[in-house]
Amino acid sequence: MRSLAARLGAGLVLSLLAAFVGLGLMADTALRRTAEGYILTRLEHDAESLLGAVQARARPPRLDPAAVGAIYRRPFSGHYFVVSGGGVAIRSRSLWDFTPAWPQAAPGEVRVGHVQGPRGQPLLLRVAGYRVAGRVFSVAVAEDLTALHAGLARNRLRLAAAGAVALVLLVAVQLLLLRRGLRPLVRLRAQIPELERGGRERLEGPVPAEVAPLVEEFNRLLALLARRLRRSRDAAGDLGHEIKRPLTLLRQLVAEAGDALPEETHRRMAHQLHRMETLVERMLARARLAGEGPPAAQFDAGRDLDDLLDTLRRMHAERGLHFRVEAPAGVLPVDREDMLELLGNLLDNACKWARTTVALTLRADGELVIEVEDDGPGLGGDAVSTGALARRGRRLDESAPGHGLGLAIVDTIVEQYGGRWEADASPALGGARVRVVLPQ
Repeated sequence: MRSLAARLGAGLVLSLLAAFVGLGLMADTALRRTAEGYILTRLEHDAESLLGAVQARARPPRLDPAAVGAIYRRPFSGHYFVVSGGGVAIRSRSLWDFTPAWPQAAPGEVRVGHVQGPRGQPLLLRVAGYRVAGRVFSVAVAEDLTALHAGLARNRLRLAAAGAVALVLLVAVQLLLLRRGLRPLVRLRAQIPELERGGRERLEGPVPAEVAPLVEEFNRLLALLARRLRRSRDAAGDLGHEIKRPLTLLRQLVAEAGDALPEETHRRMAHQLHRMETLVERMLARARLAGEGPPAAQFDAGRDLDDLLDTLRRMHAERGLHFRVEAPAGVLPVDREDMLELLGNLLDNACKWARTTVALTLRADGELVIEVEDDGPGLGGDAVSTGALARRGRRLDESAPGHGLGLAIVDTIVEQYGGRWEADASPALGGARVRVVLPQ
């Protein structure tokens, strides 16, 4: 769909063009009728002069040559007359040998029309009927309109040129006013990237009255989304805290049972309790990390990566892992929460297998490429498909900590972005490498 400015501009141009064409036609018609009205007044005067020059009592009726103007005596002068009555038709010398078939009029009747002259030129004809000395006379007087039509054509060209200039000026002024009127929408558009980056939490005016309800509704939905996300994060944190209490109680009960439980049962129960506590701690750490940014914010590699790596160092403090990071500075066009979840699962999974080192590489060049490597045992000799790795609950080594959900979550996020991912051996560290490619 075309932009609002383009649609309004096109509508304005068409409306002004239609208005100018209509006004031009009206002006041309009015000018032509005014000119023809002036000519008819002159023809009426000439007809009355001719009627006064008719010797109606003569047999046959005659026309006094001295009363006829010179213009009617010059051949093809453009001024013609025919006086009919008493069985005769007196024609002007200007008609030369041309015999017009002009209509006649009854006494008191006046006819006006357009006919062709001796040379095919357009004529304005006035025919009027009179009764003189008991006889009926019809006086037809005509005048050539060629000069009038030429003048009207020149006037049309002048009007068209003036109208075109006026149209261009009006369109330019209206477009300037239109841009000025749409300037608040341009400011709103400039706020959208800030909203995506998390630099602001709502759109701000001033905006036109027609757009204000839409902006208010948009801000209301943003506030509602923020409240829902906050409640979800708070609920996850509250759930983790609530689970910690019964887990602590269970650990105390297992410790108090002491020798009352078989050694193997005691060990397995303690191990499972430790896994549950570790999982809860990770959930709480991610909830705290996600809760630090506004909703709909984009991923800031410089700030968010430091927070994420700091959380992972605390989670795997007993391992003493070393993290190597290569990432561009600034904001990446990916949702912050999705990126934290994606990188958190990939790095957490690498930390579980790594011996000493975990490497993270981020590249943004047409596509966002994420590579996470470790120096652990790798994927083994048999190739494992990403579908098998992403299956919920699927783990290559049951002795490793976790529940087999990390890569399943990674697969879901990558699928939502229309990207792809693969797992193979790390050429640099010798362990496993997971490579994710997301379109930008």
